[in-house]
Amino acid sequence: TGWGPGVWYWVQEVYTGVCLLAGVALSLFQLPKLKKAGIGWGVLYFSALILPLVPVAYFVFPSLALTRAPVTAIVFSLATAMIALSFFRFGFFQISPLARKELIDALQDPFLAVDIDHRIADCNTGFLELAESERKPLVGRIVTDVYERLGLSENVRRRSLEGPLEWEYKGTYYEIRTYPVNRGRKTVGVIHYFHDFSKRKQIEQRLRQSLLRLEKLNDLSRLLAMWLGKGNLMQVTLQTATELLEAVFGALFFLESSGLRIRALSGIRNQDESPALAALLEEAGFAAITDAQTMRLVRGPYNVLAVPLNAEILHGQPGALVFVTPKESVFSDFEISLAESVARQLAVTTENARLYREVERMAQIDGLTGIYTRRHFESIARHQWYFSLRHRRPFCVIMADIDFFKKVNDTHGHAAGDAVLRQVAERLRVNLREADVLGRYGGEEFIVLLPQTGLEHAREIAERIRAAVAGRPMTISSGDLAVTVSFGVAHYRPGKDESLLAVIKRADSALYEAKEKSRNRVCAQ
Repeated sequence: TGWGPGVWYWVQEVYTGVCLLAGVALSLFQLPKLKKAGIGWGVLYFSALILPLVPVAYFVFPSLALTRAPVTAIVFSLATAMIALSFFRFGFFQISPLARKELIDALQDPFLAVDIDHRIADCNTGFLELAESERKPLVGRIVTDVYERLGLSENVRRRSLEGPLEWEYKGTYYEIRTYPVNRGRKTVGVIHYFHDFSKRKQIEQRLRQSLLRLEKLNDLSRLLAMWLGKGNLMQVTLQTATELLEAVFGALFFLESSGLRIRALSGIRNQDESPALAALLEEAGFAAITDAQTMRLVRGPYNVLAVPLNAEILHGQPGALVFVTPKESVFSDFEISLAESVARQLAVTTENARLYREVERMAQIDGLTGIYTRRHFESIARHQWYFSLRHRRPFCVIMADIDFFKKVNDTHGHAAGDAVLRQVAERLRVNLREADVLGRYGGEEFIVLLPQTGLEHAREIAERIRAAVAGRPMTISSGDLAVTVSFGVAHYRPGKDESLLAVIKRADSALYEAKEKSRNRVCAQ
């Protein structure tokens, strides 16, 4: 019998063929890696896998044999060399590609590699989550198609080459950076790195909002510093503070002898519009005032912040700022500090305004007699002068002087003199009309402006006052004291009197004439 291939020979041949075909099939799954290595090396690798099939075909089909040389040894030797060269070229035995792959996948920020043909060469899990896709469908796709689905334009991608570029996608903020991949002097692709900086963006937004709030607070501080109690600045302050705290309602209270009084409201026009809310505001305001500390309350659907105004600064009159937000919105520590800052400044400004009004009142009202000072009287009289000049209306001036007043001081003391001054001023006041203007002109001198009054009528008024003073004695500490007053009356003469001062001088001249004629009388010019 002749020698020929047995059963096991064919088993070995089939096994070898299956293994080779399986190797080819498995290698097809590594096409992305082959693309990275280059087409030439890919052809070399696949040729090395297919080459061992040649001797198998020789044995299966002997008629195809072209030579009797040991083809198997030659072919397998050549294939082994080609595969080894391809393995080393692809770096299959190196750990760095595996480590690099693990590192890229470990990055939480999206990462994408694009080749020179604008096809996706690789990406990490972060980009897969961003694109809501699987890795296999993305690799090899045109990157423009993927980016268009994400709403990322070509212009944005190009600009990212020049520097970091912000991009917002579904509420997440990314900073896109593009890095070229070079092989030698040739650019073979680019890497797009999407850095998620949403937390930093939120911090920046909060800082920006805080800066805007501080700017508003600074503007309010300057406004409060210039406030002198005129105008409705309390309402403006409350409105601004409500906006600063992003509250929906606000109220400013002061505790007076009659109870808690609302000085300003924000978010509602009056207490009747929402009685329940008004009651809540009052409750919080009263709690902050009585406890003299910042209060945070939760009542029904509302969060309430109540900040007291320093009662010591406010001359013993306590107050409170109250702000209300929905229950789901909680006042932050920063917002509480803003409210307390507004409360402090408002307290200082309110007290400064009170002091200014007091000083202004002292400048306008004589502290001893309670009537106008000479300066304020002249200011009012000047307006009356211009009115009479424009409309050619009459007016008169009365000058009055207490007779022998120095003797009262020398005999009974200055306390008695002060009492006489107060009582004479009061008798002057009660005998004048509401439109008349009374002022203290000097030590014991008084001046009266009678608008739209002729000379004869003015003389009658002066005589009535003279009789009221002389007819009843003054009361001093040592008993009753008879006092008389001399009067000089002058009227405005259109075309002759060039100024208010000229009328006052003529009234003073008439007063001097009354003094010369034994006093306690009325003289007119």
